[in-house]
Amino acid sequence: MKTWKMNLLDNRSDKKGGINDKFNFCKEKGIVGIGWVGYEEIGLSQDDKEFKTFKSAKSKLEQFDEGDLVWVKVPKELKLWLCVVKSKMIKTDDEEYKENDVGYYCECEYIREFSSNDLPKKLPYESLTTRSAISSAVDQVNDATNNIYQ
Repeated sequence: MKTWKMNLLDNRSDKKGGINDKFNFCKEKGIVGIGWVGYEEIGLSQDDKEFKTFKSAKSKLEQFDEGDLVWVKVPKELKLWLCVVKSKMIKTDDEEYKENDVGYYCECEYIREFSSNDLPKKLPYESLTTRSAISSAVDQVNDATNNIYQ
């Protein structure tokens, strides 16, 4: 079982709604997902920074396996959700998902919410967040997270 760290933040310049809308949508649907809807189809240069960021996030989401654990940061709050992955990556063309900046996702179960103050000492808040859309957790975080989940 692998542990991941993930942001569910809608960074689109033309987004509608609030900062937590993507997170709330994903939690309601029982998913974790990435945006960049349509990036593969619009023919961006392979050298484009956003295209590289998209490809990296997609590659990591493709590595999610059933049973993996994901720490999901609540945007602009010092809160995290621990989730368990329930499916491999799924591509969607559903308009509701696109409107919420989700083009690819994995089904998951949101297990428990943690504030930065109630995390175990072996899991400081900073070790569970990432600046990128998705990153894998180091072995120490993976082990401590598995101990919480069991």
